[in-house]
Amino acid sequence: MKGLDIGTNTIICASPKSIELQRDAFLSLEGMQTTKTQLKKLGVSYIELSNKIYIIGTAANELAAIFNNSELKRPLKDGMLNPSEQDALPILAAIIKSLLGDPEEGEHCVYSIPAAPIDINHEIDYHDDMLKLILQQLGYTPISLNEAVAISNVGLINDNFTGITISMGAGMTNIAIMYKGISVLTFSVSKGGDWIDKMVAQETGLTIARIRMIKEKNNYSISNGDRSREQQAIKTYYEAYIRYILKYIEIQFTKNLSMPNFENSVPIVIGGGGCMVNGFIDSFKQQFVQKEFPLEISDIKLVEEPLTAVARGCLEEAKIG
Repeated sequence: MKGLDIGTNTIICASPKSIELQRDAFLSLEGMQTTKTQLKKLGVSYIELSNKIYIIGTAANELAAIFNNSELKRPLKDGMLNPSEQDALPILAAIIKSLLGDPEEGEHCVYSIPAAPIDINHEIDYHDDMLKLILQQLGYTPISLNEAVAISNVGLINDNFTGITISMGAGMTNIAIMYKGISVLTFSVSKGGDWIDKMVAQETGLTIARIRMIKEKNNYSISNGDRSREQQAIKTYYEAYIRYILKYIEIQFTKNLSMPNFENSVPIVIGGGGCMVNGFIDSFKQQFVQKEFPLEISDIKLVEEPLTAVARGCLEEAKIG
């Protein structure tokens, strides 16, 4: 059994024995004087499609950051299959295969899917079908699971599986309202870590790949302390991003008549790569206290190992199934 977090920025596979990850990215070698022999010697993962060579995974992300004129591409965009990339599907399949390997007979793989966003018109049915097809072709029995619900499997264990879970991805942000293990409501909003990168790049004139490196280096805090110009811009747009998420959670509580009456205060548990910058929880709390939230919140905290939480939550679901 395996749990698979298929994210816009990173794909993570959790099995009972290990956790493996690859960047969800690729880079064309057109115009670069590199041979397949050299790539093999360096241990760089690549595939050939239509007489073109593409570096895939983590190596593609690293090379794009080093060579500013190299355009990093992704099979996914805004949390779903990238419609502007003709080879998105086979490249995504190659990255997933490199992580999963060959299945045992009848092996289940629970994979993450987003909820449909409520702030733009975008459905997830085609995206889900294509992921299911990839896994079936690899020989797995696929089962889909909302990514915020997956976080509840590992983040709400001590809270009777009741509370609000938030999965902060690169392409979008997913939210689940959970009551005793039942997902009362799941939804997403269209902003994520990529939106922060894009806005900061516009403000500073740096490439998006370079901004990602600065953001992920994590040698500063978005809640206090000294920051460079780029780091200050990251702080500014993280705060705007958090306010955006809180606004839409509040809207759902005020307009949705099927929301349960929680007997006690409940926690907000947050996971995903977007919450791993230093000072995130302090910044989230600072923005939260400025709102009149329609529900009593007992705590706001990160799930243990936020980056792998969705994959581990999918694995827990696979154990049940």
